[in-house]
Amino acid sequence: MSMQPCTVLTLVLFSIAAPALGAAYIPAVPPEDAVMADAEDLRDIQYWAEEAFLGALPAEASRIRLEVLRQDHNVLRFGQSCMETPIKIGTREFVHGLGTHANSELLAHIPENAMAFKAFVGVDNNDDTGGLRGSVRFFVHAGDAVLYESPVKRGGEEASEVLVELSPGTAALLLRADMTDDGVGHDQCDWADAHFIMADGSVRYLDEHQAPLLLDTARPPFSFRCGDRDGAALLAGWTRDVAREETDGARVLRITWTDPDSNLAVIAEVKAFKQYPAADWVVYFENRGSAPTAVISDIQALDVSLRTGHPRKAAVLHELEGDACGMTSFLLKQEELATGKEIRRAPTGGRPSSISAFPWFDFEYEGQGFIGAIGWTGQWASHFARAENGPTRARAAPSAIETSWPNSPAAVTLTAARAGSASSAALQSPSA
Repeated sequence: MSMQPCTVLTLVLFSIAAPALGAAYIPAVPPEDAVMADAEDLRDIQYWAEEAFLGALPAEASRIRLEVLRQDHNVLRFGQSCMETPIKIGTREFVHGLGTHANSELLAHIPENAMAFKAFVGVDNNDDTGGLRGSVRFFVHAGDAVLYESPVKRGGEEASEVLVELSPGTAALLLRADMTDDGVGHDQCDWADAHFIMADGSVRYLDEHQAPLLLDTARPPFSFRCGDRDGAALLAGWTRDVAREETDGARVLRITWTDPDSNLAVIAEVKAFKQYPAADWVVYFENRGSAPTAVISDIQALDVSLRTGHPRKAAVLHELEGDACGMTSFLLKQEELATGKEIRRAPTGGRPSSISAFPWFDFEYEGQGFIGAIGWTGQWASHFARAENGPTRARAAPSAIETSWPNSPAAVTLTAARAGSASSAALQSPSA
């Protein structure tokens, strides 16, 4: 009887430490106390799972969906500048708004019954721009039409008002901020007080109810290559079917992407739990065609962008020393991750906690982060790479896995889960 190899990667995104009181003190039903997540935290994780895997918010979501199509520096911030300071243009401060950096393109999906869009635009006044530096031009597009175009806005100038009426049937606005001829330096800029004016006279701010986690939602939190092509790009062009189910403990999504040419299917089963700020996903790769597939390689159980935006603020990787059978075994250590730098970790000799790495880490940035524990009992690798413009890409997986499938049905399973303030990932290949 053939054995079925299996790898497991565990990633803890939200961790709360409490004294261990023994099994007799563990309640069968989670108590509603200060340790448990509140309704807002649970909702944020459910929305994160929907947006990451489906590219859309659920119908009941109260926030306006925003897509960052481009941002060359830092990350988009809500209610603050991209330098993580209060929004200020000229001498005026704003409570609401979007903090970005040229060059950027933000797609704002228009809510039903919206009649107009209004904002104030300009270069953000912070310690870096000094109320003097930076120059940006702002544009509002609806499809091919340009609805608004600003003059060149320079550091220290007061904000310019944007007010555009929305034509029936307009689904989204593209908010664009461009650098000028003097380059991109100090081009931190704001769509201050950005909001839609509704038919009943109420307003909906674009930053309101936004609760971005450290993990981004730009694409599903796993990756692979098929032949010489990136999996995310392939999935975007394949047919997609979505089935939903409600259980007592979770909202369940089953998403199937199918290549119309080869009949290769990628199936994601996603659970967003109702009692814990956690999501669980299992991804299957299945050959439903009559010919061999291309080689499936570089399968990453975790592949996400982290919102480490400020280029002069370091992220910190907290971890333990690996087991060297000596005094240094399991000692705490930490390493800062500055822009343009990377951190790679892998154990020695195929054992998960041997000498050079321990399968646990705590990635921290400005009060946010996630704690990871890799549960695969063999060789693994993690990689944190921070770009010059701020964001970090985090990847983790068992080492060196690739496969191709013959024309008989076969499947490889990739799972990633977060349960009870923890997330796990497992990669399983078919029987030999």
